[in-house]
Amino acid sequence: MGAWATENLIDAIEGKTDLQLFAAHPTLLPCPLVLRDSVASPKHQDASSRAAPDSLTRPNT
Repeated sequence: MGAWATENLIDAIEGKTDLQLFAAHPTLLPCPLVLRDSVASPKHQDASSRAAPDSLTRPNT
């Protein structure tokens, strides 16, 4: 979520803005705010955390 959207979402939740400016039928949905680095799916317990081999990350020359 971008900074503009986050700011407007917080203002809407706190009742600091007129929601009619944003939608014909405004609706607030329960949605937890998350840290930027926490949006990825959790790794499976059996997943390896090793880096990819250089042969997979370097361009072919």
